[in-house]
Amino acid sequence: MQNTTDIADIASITDNAMSIFQFTKNLLIRSRVMQPNLWMTGIMTAKKLYIACKANPYYVTPFALASAVFGFTFSPEASRCRPYCNTYYSKMTDTFSVDLPTAICLLFALGMMPAAYFLTNYLLPVNKTKGRDRFLFAWHTYDALTHIFIEGSFLWECFTSWAPVAGIHSTEPFFLNRPDRNYGPAYGTGPFARLWQEYAKADRRWAGADITVVSLELLTVILGGPAAIYICYLIVKANSKLASQVRGAVKAKLWFASAVLATAELYGGFMTFAPEWLTGSTQLATHDFVYMWLYLVFFNGLWVCIPLWVLLQAWVEMKAAFVTKEGVEKAEHRKRY
Repeated sequence: MQNTTDIADIASITDNAMSIFQFTKNLLIRSRVMQPNLWMTGIMTAKKLYIACKANPYYVTPFALASAVFGFTFSPEASRCRPYCNTYYSKMTDTFSVDLPTAICLLFALGMMPAAYFLTNYLLPVNKTKGRDRFLFAWHTYDALTHIFIEGSFLWECFTSWAPVAGIHSTEPFFLNRPDRNYGPAYGTGPFARLWQEYAKADRRWAGADITVVSLELLTVILGGPAAIYICYLIVKANSKLASQVRGAVKAKLWFASAVLATAELYGGFMTFAPEWLTGSTQLATHDFVYMWLYLVFFNGLWVCIPLWVLLQAWVEMKAAFVTKEGVEKAEHRKRY
């Protein structure tokens, strides 16, 4: 029965996307031929979208999102968020099983890897770039895509998806200082909410707006994602035609930024899981092989092993630079005396 509901949700979201695409396409076609009633076409398109969204109970309306962001008391989808939340919370103690939504979530999360690979081949020349630089670029591309699009969607769900609290609420502190609401992806109905509902089967904290997790993700998305993009920019610049002194300055920025970001990644991972280790991992699904080794160890272990490798490479580069500098200074000293 649940599989049928999940498939219906995916089909409903797909229908919405196709409707929006078709309306937008028609609007662009009419604007291309410079129709005099372009503005009227846009108004009618918005009206049709509003009617379609209002008729579809699975669509999260813009008004509902605004009500969540600005603190209005009315939310059209609040009444239907709690059944979804209860459903996915009850699944968190089950063993791993594959259905259509689960497969789509995994494909989307893993799809960032081939996307990073194609961007690496497109932006870095294959025959003129060292293998280490290519791997460093691919990793930071994957890092940026994951932080901005996947983890960014978690923050979006935390701040916009909520359900009213029934009965006595938990003790302080309250997320956004709202004791009358529960925030988090568990209360959303969109595709990104479903993505985090899936991961929350392995780590319950990601179903709600855990204060520690949200605080770390704010730094990760706002600072970590742009930092990874900046490192990719420096790698491309370092492999272009530059004067030796300019290239040296670019490489210094590259390895300094890489070391800082790698340290931040390791610290963020420790602060994410250390509280669980110290309390017996009560929120982690360590009983299931897939949840334990794929969701928790693999997806999070990447941000342990590769940042350690980046720090090692940064140490090698800094050591070589200081050894070279000492040799030059020693040679200059001999010339003087």
